[in-house]
Amino acid sequence: MSERLNHNYLPLLRRHVVARLCTAALTLLAPVFALGADKKQAPTVKTFQVSVEQQENVISGMGSISCPHSIELGFDDTGVISEMRVEEGESVAQGQVIAKLDDSSFQGARVVADAKLKAAVAELNFYKNELEKKEGLFHKRAISDAEYKRALFEMEKAEAAVAVARAELRRIDIELRKRTLTAPISGVIAKRFLDIGSPVAPGSNKAVLLIQCNDVFADIEFGERLFPSLRIGQPVRVKIDALGGEVFQGRLVRIGAEIDKKNRTFIAKVRMENPRLIIRPGMFARSEIIVSEGSAPILVPRQALLENSMAGSEGFVMLVKNGVTLKKRVSLGTVTDDKVQVLSGLTPGDLVVMNGGANLRELTDVNVEIVAK
Repeated sequence: MSERLNHNYLPLLRRHVVARLCTAALTLLAPVFALGADKKQAPTVKTFQVSVEQQENVISGMGSISCPHSIELGFDDTGVISEMRVEEGESVAQGQVIAKLDDSSFQGARVVADAKLKAAVAELNFYKNELEKKEGLFHKRAISDAEYKRALFEMEKAEAAVAVARAELRRIDIELRKRTLTAPISGVIAKRFLDIGSPVAPGSNKAVLLIQCNDVFADIEFGERLFPSLRIGQPVRVKIDALGGEVFQGRLVRIGAEIDKKNRTFIAKVRMENPRLIIRPGMFARSEIIVSEGSAPILVPRQALLENSMAGSEGFVMLVKNGVTLKKRVSLGTVTDDKVQVLSGLTPGDLVVMNGGANLRELTDVNVEIVAK
């Protein structure tokens, strides 16, 4: 009978223990549920987050593009163009042949001069051998002094003939080089002024205009009152309309020393890299020279102030930190109809209550909605 009573009592005992445990758990979790319920009931305030943006002080101007290297190439001799090996817009390498004058007469003269040189060299070699023989005989006293000196004279005369022949050949080669126009630098043929058959004279005709535009200048015109604001090295943004408004970065490298008396303007030069060679001379350019950089002032909506304040005074705003309101004293600058400049008291990242802050007490739990200023 004792065993039967124990067997019937165990289920009742288990149900009793489980009930007591559930009651204890609910007792422990009750504050947590109450806190969550309170948080849901906390008011929602609209705030904005303080940020500091960089602002630039820029001055604008307009002008055109130029290349630092622009060379007009022409011949230093009289003649007629027989070859023109380049076209406008074509890239050329340093030393590449651009054009030639007719040189047929000089080529014929060179053939003759080269033959004369070869004959003079052969004659010199003959007299050298003769002199060597005469030297041996002279030391053996087999020939007279006069005969030895005659052999020496013939060898020296042959050396002079070789020197003259070589000088003539060099002169003709110089004339031939003058009739060949080559590129002194790598670049692009901007213009071609002459064609095959065009007559030229020294200094009177230019064959091509060669430009090198790996770097380019933007020649920008500014009013004289901006002269004191410019400094060598200032960063510049240059927009080229012809390239779809693409913006290029450059530096101010030169400021005009004179002011135009008629227009009261001066020219400033901006250097830019042009690795793709897409910026060409004469293109229209709009520039913005960055004369100073700094932080923009912190501005808050005027309704965020807890009290009416004047410029140059102090005021209060309500912040939210970790979901709790805090009253903060701030120094004010310029006050407008809808904005107030805050000189001190706020830091980037602060959450400022936009309106309704006057109805909130410090250390009040709130829910935050961040909106734009």
